[in-house]
Amino acid sequence: MAEANDPRGFVLASSGKGFAPIAFHAGQYLREVHPDALIDFYTDEDGLEPGPFDRIIPLERSWHRPKFEALRRTRFERVIYIDTDVITLADLSDLFDILDQFDIAGAHADRRGNAHNSKAWKTEIPPAFPQMNSGVMAIRNGPDIRKLWTDVEAALAEPDQQKDQIPLRELLYQSDLRIATLPVEYNLVSQRQIDAMKVGYAAAPRVLHLHRLHKHLRRDMPQETDLAELVGHGRLARIDRLLKTDETLKGKRTADLSRWRKGWRAKLADLSIR
Repeated sequence: MAEANDPRGFVLASSGKGFAPIAFHAGQYLREVHPDALIDFYTDEDGLEPGPFDRIIPLERSWHRPKFEALRRTRFERVIYIDTDVITLADLSDLFDILDQFDIAGAHADRRGNAHNSKAWKTEIPPAFPQMNSGVMAIRNGPDIRKLWTDVEAALAEPDQQKDQIPLRELLYQSDLRIATLPVEYNLVSQRQIDAMKVGYAAAPRVLHLHRLHKHLRRDMPQETDLAELVGHGRLARIDRLLKTDETLKGKRTADLSRWRKGWRAKLADLSIR
């Protein structure tokens, strides 16, 4: 097991055929916003060029949740983990900073009213403590955190336990870890929320968590990588304005969305973007 030795860094992980290109896509957006960051990618694919990553690290095994092996083995003392279907739009350095006070940080999972997201693993937990969306997490490394990942891996080895957020929720609830809850802009899953984000009032999305980036692996279709097609010109125009007007992002690096500016004009009036 690796011991953490570098102070701050990002980690991505994927296993299975076809997932590496999605990870590289996510890594390119992350590198645009964090050009000097340390970024590691754990994978079961061989012969990959580094691309946006500082290190490409072979996984010990191929399975459906490689993120927990990556987090267990990471060299970083403070790590931001992002899923491969995450698009980074703005500086995330403040997630490292809140680890002065917390051990782990993540946003609440969406769809908290459905059966899956309220499902118990071994013990019923109050609904007021919902699942953490494990697609974006900030973690301060230490023995308790490493044990958490080992315990999640053990839970996922159980029959019919495919979803990591179910045991993760209970293990966090029963732990003594200091947990920070991130606002939605740090892990924005539902694109409809963008329509309600008032320019000059709402905080800008730091990341978009786009499950559609995996869609081609389930269906016979080309991989979608064009952000304007994934989100829509109107929503992308709103995000661009939000990034420019968010006072908490002043002086910080954000993604350059101007490459999609053509095609925005017709959508501005429809979404009342000013």
